Amino acid sequence: MNRMKTFIGFWAIYLLLFVIGLPLLIYYVSDEDMRYAPMPSAATAFFYLGLGLLLWTMVFIFFCRYFLINVFRARQRILNIITHGDPFLVKVLSKTIKASRPGYEVLSLQISFTNLRQTPVSIPYEVNDTKPDEKRFEPGQTLRMRAMPDTKNPVLILESAQVSLNKGVLLTAIIGLLLILTFAIGYLLFAYEQESMGTGWRFLRFWHPWIIIPLSALFFGGIIALVLKGINRMAGTSKELMKLVFYGKRTMGTILHYAETGVYINEQPRIKFEVQFTDERGQLHNASFQKVISLLELHQLSKGAKEVLYLPDNPKEFIFYEDLSAE
Repeated sequence: MNRMKTFIGFWAIYLLLFVIGLPLLIYYVSDEDMRYAPMPSAATAFFYLGLGLLLWTMVFIFFCRYFLINVFRARQRILNIITHGDPFLVKVLSKTIKASRPGYEVLSLQISFTNLRQTPVSIPYEVNDTKPDEKRFEPGQTLRMRAMPDTKNPVLILESAQVSLNKGVLLTAIIGLLLILTFAIGYLLFAYEQESMGTGWRFLRFWHPWIIIPLSALFFGGIIALVLKGINRMAGTSKELMKLVFYGKRTMGTILHYAETGVYINEQPRIKFEVQFTDERGQLHNASFQKVISLLELHQLSKGAKEVLYLPDNPKEFIFYEDLSAE
């Protein structure tokens, strides 16, 4: 966890220096005659002023959406599931204490329940136990949980779950928003004081840092969002997995063929499997899917029988049943 925080912190600082520091450096080491030459048209100057205001507003909205609004939306979504979700009774199969922290323990459970297709499934589930002395999550215990399987992102939530906001995360996000607002306004006033030379906003031009910085932030933010979305698609999303958990049927299949795709995620190869299985209606299906395999497990791959979990309404969507416990 500390290594991940260090990694994220390093790249966050790197991107800040690249997005903010580089435009400032390039602009202020450029030729002064070019930098201070006023725009010949006041209309053009006001156009760039409006463009900058639009770009900074977009940056503010983008940041506010992903670091504030989404947090409150996630909280409300969980509360809705606890209040209005469908009830599920699950059994605890095993419990592992992942971490002990002041006031609670982080537990990794293996739970089982009968899904909406009357198929028994077993999945891992992580929970923060704020009352470890009560032994509520011991193997053999039955837990009451709720879910909304038909939503876009179906999840299982403990009926007794307490939902709160991380004050540290919220404070950091608010400080970040204030810094963005302060920089946008403060730098514009600073640039006006230093560069206007009595010509008003005519010092503004497309390559001015006040315009390039938010443009770069939106550009690289968009690229990062697309990359993360692509990685999630390639790795398989929890949304697709939980759809199989709630609606899947188990059956024995046969691995006919497997081969590397040439794609690596976190230096682990992505393997394509060709699988054959018969559904509940007796129809034979030949389908394929891809999954990331650890380099340490490559030698264990083989053709032959393998239990699968598939969607009766769309048998092309399936996974190996053993992968539920590996998620």
